[in-house]
Order: sequence, then C-alpha cells, then structure tokens
Amino acid sequence: MYLEDYVLNQVYDVPPVQMTEENIISFAEEFDPRPFHLHPEEAEKTRFGKLFASGFHTLSLCWSSWVNMGLDAQGMIAGIGIDELRWKKPAFVGDTLYPELRIAKIEPSRDGTKGAVTYEMTVYNQRDEEVLSFLAIGLVKARK
Repeated sequence: MYLEDYVLNQVYDVPPVQMTEENIISFAEEFDPRPFHLHPEEAEKTRFGKLFASGFHTLSLCWSSWVNMGLDAQGMIAGIGIDELRWKKPAFVGDTLYPELRIAKIEPSRDGTKGAVTYEMTVYNQRDEEVLSFLAIGLVKARK
C-alpha cells in the first residue's frame, strides 16, 4: 500500500496469535528476563497467579502479525513512533490474541511524496477482553 491506498477508519482483522509457554519464556530470556515471565513458580507468587507474557512480547507478536500480512510492504519507509501504548490485561499461556488495526490518521507531506499514517491497534483475547492498545505512526511513500 502507498499513501493514496489508505482509507481513514478502514479496519483490518489481523491474523490471531497464540501464546505458548515456550514462546513466552523464550522471549523473556532474551528481552525481558523478569522471573515472573521465566518461571511458572515465580509467576504464581504474583497477583496474576500464573505465567504471563511480557507486554513487549505481546506488542511484538501482534505487530509482527500485521507486518506479515504484507499490505504495507511496498510503501513503508520507516516507523516514526508509538504513542499511547497501554497493556490492559496480561496475556497468559494458552491465550489466543486477536489484533485489530484501524487507520486512525493520514497526513500527506507538503510536497506530496510521502506522508504519516497512524495505525491504531487494539488486541483482544479469546474472552473478548482488551489486552493491549497503541498508536503506531509510519512514514509511507506516495505513488507520485
């Protein structure tokens, strides 16, 4: 997709992602090695009572699912930032996460060769509880 292909408020159902004990621990070992993400017995001592994913893991998995759809591959120049990131519920072993992406804002550049697109992602679990939300801003090429 190029800048002209984006439609304000267009919603995309992103492929769901599965949370497994193996991928939760593997991510935590490399990127967020807190005991409650690494060891089920340590997680039992928390208010959640069982192993749960790092919020960064949840974010990365869901964003990866969008990127792997390949819709924005041709026009994407670079990410600009993430705003309003909120982890609302933990993701547990066995959860299926359902990301939904909405085009929240489209801002063409003055010269018309590119623009900023704001993507609003909201992620729900299999119980339809909101797990995660954020705004991602990308710099996108125009066809011109």
